[in-house]
Amino acid sequence: MTLVAGWKCRDGLVMAADTEITSEYACFQGHKLAQFTGGRTLDGGYSLIIGGAGDGSYVDMTTQNIRDVVDALPDPNMAEIIQAIKSAIYQVYTDHIYKFWNPNDEDSPDIALVIGVRDARSQLALFASSRTAVSEVGECVFRGLGSQVAQHLSERLYRSRLSVAAVSHIAQQFFREVKGKAVTVGGNTEIVSVRRDEQNAERFFQITQEHDRDRFLWGLDTLLMSTVRVALDKDSNPKALKQHIQTMAKRLSAIRRDCEAERKNNGEKQITTEFGSDWGNPYEDMVISPKRHRKD
Repeated sequence: MTLVAGWKCRDGLVMAADTEITSEYACFQGHKLAQFTGGRTLDGGYSLIIGGAGDGSYVDMTTQNIRDVVDALPDPNMAEIIQAIKSAIYQVYTDHIYKFWNPNDEDSPDIALVIGVRDARSQLALFASSRTAVSEVGECVFRGLGSQVAQHLSERLYRSRLSVAAVSHIAQQFFREVKGKAVTVGGNTEIVSVRRDEQNAERFFQITQEHDRDRFLWGLDTLLMSTVRVALDKDSNPKALKQHIQTMAKRLSAIRRDCEAERKNNGEKQITTEFGSDWGNPYEDMVISPKRHRKD
């Protein structure tokens, strides 16, 4: 199982997934976001980002079927791509699942997808599937065992008016929290952020502050709870409340400084990985060459 998430922002899409895959006897790591491009026309090309939760082999087969039917389109506009996606999912259930299992069978394989689409005309849309049903997503969607925790966080933290640049950081925070709360969601976090228009969309930026870097909301949620407890405790030192408030203000101001810093024009897509395991870490197998002694 897994958590796959998608957010529709004012200027693009953000999709993310964890990397932990659970079998009957073990947990291991693997990629859950597939990316495909093609359909070069006068208008450009299309791109797909597909994340899936459920039975891995069936998720992979469905993802690859979507890739193939979309790639065969003579005109990959949004309407044609949507229809191709629906047909590919329906075909998998008809030919490979409902042919052998009843829909209500507990052992029936399950497929739930989150699909980000950019068509040849640079239109962006977010879709989600549940069995054979496919619907367009207006704001955000979550699939997998961590979806309930993520939905609860979304009500409090996410707003569709935010930019892709901002939501890419929110996505990272979502997964930090869900990994600590949901069963079988873990490993690394992979995030793909796509902007609609490289020239006019808000540019990506980095948050460089070191305070509680690996904690949910940079440790601000824990600090807030502590501040509330201090405020309610009449026996606490009055200076303690002031210190808590100053610490929160300092951390928020640091994040704001990173947000307001000058940004480079860093492209229409950003792919980031937060490492919760050594899997996929480019430094894991780093070879350090022995020093060579120079002879004069």
